[in-house]
Amino acid sequence: MMMAAGPARALSLRRAAVRATLAPSVHNTQPWHFVLAPDVLEIHADLERWLLVLDPTGRQLILSCGCALFNARVSLAADGFHPLIQRRPDPDQPSLVARLLLIDGPARATDGVATSWEPRAANPQAPAPLKALDALVELRRSNRRAFAPDPVPLQLLDALQRAAEAEGASFRTIRTPQERISTAVLAQRANEQKNADPAYCAEVRAWTTQRPDRSGGLPEPTTPEFVSEEHRFAARCDDPVLSVEGPSSTTPCLVVLGTCCDTADGWIRAGEALQRVLLEITRHGFSASLMAAPIETPAVRAQLRRQLQLSMYPHLLLRVGRGAESASPRRRRLVSMLRERG
Repeated sequence: MMMAAGPARALSLRRAAVRATLAPSVHNTQPWHFVLAPDVLEIHADLERWLLVLDPTGRQLILSCGCALFNARVSLAADGFHPLIQRRPDPDQPSLVARLLLIDGPARATDGVATSWEPRAANPQAPAPLKALDALVELRRSNRRAFAPDPVPLQLLDALQRAAEAEGASFRTIRTPQERISTAVLAQRANEQKNADPAYCAEVRAWTTQRPDRSGGLPEPTTPEFVSEEHRFAARCDDPVLSVEGPSSTTPCLVVLGTCCDTADGWIRAGEALQRVLLEITRHGFSASLMAAPIETPAVRAQLRRQLQLSMYPHLLLRVGRGAESASPRRRRLVSMLRERG
């Protein structure tokens, strides 16, 4: 395997690291750091930013790094590169999530790990190529407020399913009123369990601040619109009009994203799929919000899987709809996340 070299490649890898930092992450912890060499970019999980109470298995930590990996792939594709991607390449470095290598000639797989790929443009059903998503990376925002009642086109949901499947994940819309109501009940139950746990509440408070000098974390809820997403969804499920699907659209809706395995490899893939789905949502002028509690609570997550008869392991519940424009979240300085290796 011949490595690429040169200043242009080094600049592209640095840009990919910068774009990776714009990925979404659990509670905006931005739990990653990067190692940059002239021909290699490594993405590592930052274990000091691991939420051990909220995320004891590290699933959301690794999933967040998967989102960062996807942004790096998009950036390199926009610069005309098709890197070789190695996911979890070194068993002796469990925090090393992925390694991207620029090589001469077409990328190919090593150690059984799939490489980056783009669908053929001739296929009208294919998701947008990676390079077409680059301009959307800076525009993507999580919606932390109420959604407008604007319908979500079913064509968009089909596009989101194709985007998830392109990254090796599964995607399912929770369509029927009964499914929506049962999911809302589970979401509320999980939310109540979480809020009754003092350690969980303390950890969330530690990452919730209005301090302007604090990088990472989420702002404190300052308006009544910041109701928990679980309670907001449950309230809307009580409205029979909003629980009935129309022939060509559905009101702000709930989707579940998962993978066939509940391992670190599956979590990375889920993160890549999530970011591709979120950028596709942004491309269509919509936004999404995360319903985290049902997935963070193991017993509720297992029950959700049974009730929806999912063959996949669910990693994310998302609401999709029209949301008000949100402010950009606080970001860590690149110098605190990037180490260069000669």
